[in-house]
Amino acid sequence: MSDKFITLKNITQWLDDLDTSLKSQIVGTRLDDSQSRESLYNLYQAAQLLRARMLGDFSDQVEFSNNMYDEPN
Repeated sequence: MSDKFITLKNITQWLDDLDTSLKSQIVGTRLDDSQSRESLYNLYQAAQLLRARMLGDFSDQVEFSNNMYDEPN
């Protein structure tokens, strides 16, 4: 048996990296390049759905932190 396991923390980090990458690509596109921006935004939405499904399947409790809406602890 392998001594390397994929943990929920690994998956969460990978999904965070994917979000960051897609956000950077969206920001990096020209404003007049609406087709590329829309495609990247659709990929970002798909990544969010993947995150929700995976975390929902592997967690009993799912929390999303959004700095715009969450109050600081």
